[in-house]
Amino acid sequence: MKTTTEKTQKPWVIYHALQPVDERFWSEEDGWTNLAGATRYADMPTGRYPIGGPENTQAGTVCIGTMQQYTVMLAESPMATAYAFECFAEDADHAIEQAENAYPSDQVYSVHLTEDMEY
Repeated sequence: MKTTTEKTQKPWVIYHALQPVDERFWSEEDGWTNLAGATRYADMPTGRYPIGGPENTQAGTVCIGTMQQYTVMLAESPMATAYAFECFAEDADHAIEQAENAYPSDQVYSVHLTEDMEY
């Protein structure tokens, strides 16, 4: 696991939103992996990205610092099907705030660290 100092000094990661949830981050050693195993960079990575990179708009870089990935479950009403809102946040309250800003009329039902969720 990366230290807080390394997360602060190397805040950039390569992220691919369409990869399976446990394989959305790039590791130069292991390929697509979870956030804990991602290679971190001091500066925004440029040049060629891994397969699925920016040339087909499916991967890019994210400056996350010490933030973690959260999944917030929301629904339009109590009887509606819940949907997932994913974001990088400092804590669960920050993730809920982002979800409420994005979908102000919807109800938040739960928030979890994405890596802790079972699919």
